[in-house]
Amino acid sequence: MLGSRWTARLVLAAGVLLGLGSGIDMLVRTPEQVGLASDVYVAAGRAVLEGSGIYEAAPPDHPGYRYLYPPIVVLVFLPHAVLGATGALAIQTILNAAAGLTTALVVWRALERRGVDVTGRDFALLAGTVLVSTYGIGHLLNGQTTTWVGFAFAVGFDALDRRRGRLAGV
Repeated sequence: MLGSRWTARLVLAAGVLLGLGSGIDMLVRTPEQVGLASDVYVAAGRAVLEGSGIYEAAPPDHPGYRYLYPPIVVLVFLPHAVLGATGALAIQTILNAAAGLTTALVVWRALERRGVDVTGRDFALLAGTVLVSTYGIGHLLNGQTTTWVGFAFAVGFDALDRRRGRLAGV
């Protein structure tokens, strides 16, 4: 019978492998989804720079997609407008990778506080789960900001775990 460590590794590895399969499927069957969210952020950022409405702006190749976040958040996407679609997707991918890796570090630290020895292989599986599992790969390829929301939750729960309620509240 497999130990709990190997069972956890198998579950994480399965999520990563299935996610990679989903990513390949997206690239083959719906390549127009790659960078779609970043394109929306570019359109919203350009709308701000041009003085037009952010909620009416849509990417030229995707007229049915619109910006949905609160107005203040569009300020984060102003660099996207300047960089254009390719640059925006590149920076969004880098930022998402950083958020995903940092989320994995937060989880690793929490596990270590509980006496779980996390090896390099385990960390790679944690990071892979955050970034390219069936949940993460679509957000990564699409250029969404969801990885940052996950990071914020991880930091908040970690702060609660360390009895730092005010930090968790932020």
